[in-house]
Amino acid sequence: MRKISLNLLLLVALFTGIGYLLPNEVKVEKIIRIQAPITEVYQQVNNLKNWDKWSGMVPLDSAMNLEFIATKQGDTGFCWKTTGMNPQKRRLLVTGTSWCDSLSAKMSFNKDDIASSCFHFSENDGTTVVSWVFRTKLNNDLISRWSGPFIHNLIAPDLNHGLTKLKTISEEQNNDSSPQYSEL
Repeated sequence: MRKISLNLLLLVALFTGIGYLLPNEVKVEKIIRIQAPITEVYQQVNNLKNWDKWSGMVPLDSAMNLEFIATKQGDTGFCWKTTGMNPQKRRLLVTGTSWCDSLSAKMSFNKDDIASSCFHFSENDGTTVVSWVFRTKLNNDLISRWSGPFIHNLIAPDLNHGLTKLKTISEEQNNDSSPQYSEL
């Protein structure tokens, strides 16, 4: 019995020690190359009304009443209310843009800012490279620290999916706007 108690105590100490060594921030970054001019790709991201086509961050349920907003500080974004057992007001607010270089946003549930997101754009020979970075701070308790790797695994597929859809839309738009030549 004493050996079981000692092993259990050792296991709890190991769980606690490792937990406090885990980072208190989750950062997920995904990068994609898009065969379209940087201006076209940037405009897809910069126009929030396009986000429902590619991002996966806009709610698909029309009953949530998606509302586009502009703040006194000049920031723009959208908000919506969730339904269900724990209704929440959620918001995505663009906090900074630099033409064809970057766009940053913060996300909040109710009044708490929970995460930030940033897009970086660069172009080389007609190919646009887009980097999408998601960050969130965790509380300094053990449960939050241990949840970090799980949050990363939940967010990473959404970013990949969004960037893949952004690539498809931007490349299709680029092909549609290319001059069409025919032989006479």
